Amino acid sequence: VALCGPIGSPLHETATQIKNTLNEFGYLTESIRLSDFIRLNTLQVGIQVDQATRYSEIRTLIQAGDALRDQHGNDVLAKMAIAKICADRQKKYGETSDRANESAKSPECQIRAHRICHVIDSVKNVDELKLLRLIYGEALFAVGVFSPLEIRKKNLEHSGALSSEDIAKLMDTDSGEEFSHGQSVRDTFPQCDFFLRVDEPMTGPTETRANAQLMEKLRRFFNLLFRTSVVSPTPEENAMYAAASAALNSACISRQVGAAVTSKGGELLATGWNDVPGSGGGLYGK
Repeated sequence: VALCGPIGSPLHETATQIKNTLNEFGYLTESIRLSDFIRLNTLQVGIQVDQATRYSEIRTLIQAGDALRDQHGNDVLAKMAIAKICADRQKKYGETSDRANESAKSPECQIRAHRICHVIDSVKNVDELKLLRLIYGEALFAVGVFSPLEIRKKNLEHSGALSSEDIAKLMDTDSGEEFSHGQSVRDTFPQCDFFLRVDEPMTGPTETRANAQLMEKLRRFFNLLFRTSVVSPTPEENAMYAAASAALNSACISRQVGAAVTSKGGELLATGWNDVPGSGGGLYGK
């Protein structure tokens, strides 16, 4: 599972709740923080982490991550995560084999016993996600974690180590730096497979409600994945399906965009899409 989300969203809490939920399905979960790889390689790119303040620490870690991508490729952090996953599996289950017959292996080392999920926390560049998809294919699930702007600000303000100005700067940088090797959550997030919205701060009196909302949505996701119960689409998912379907009517080559309007009860009222002028007037779409 690869997590992606703007700064201030409950990414670490999501990783923890994934571990708790997958434990119910008999899975062991290991969390991999890409920021740990940045810390380990700051000196390799000639950047010293400035720990004078929390803001300077985060800012220099972002700079070190950008430098790593610039020098070793935009997907370097994903490569490190893949190498760690491979090493962890080999350490726990032993050398892999191409032989179909695993009778010589002990039961705990056979492929059917490899019930382990690695949670990558978190992907910030679109090339990182592309490489993970290339390597793991349908075994990878990219999960977008999101909270409204004011909630993310409250999450960041809770420690008291960041000022409002610091938070604004970090949010701007995290959203999308104007070079390919920078952080680009704005471009990476929409490419996720599943989206989790948490509407309460993860701190203070609302922490319990936020965790409950997170757990409920994750359990629904894994029930869908493992087919352990009948789960029907929500009104929001039906509306998104209608919007995605409407987008296919567009003749615009560069970008097809669809929209759907529904009632509060989920009844579909109207659909629309962008289009381009047709030869001789009018639009291509009818």
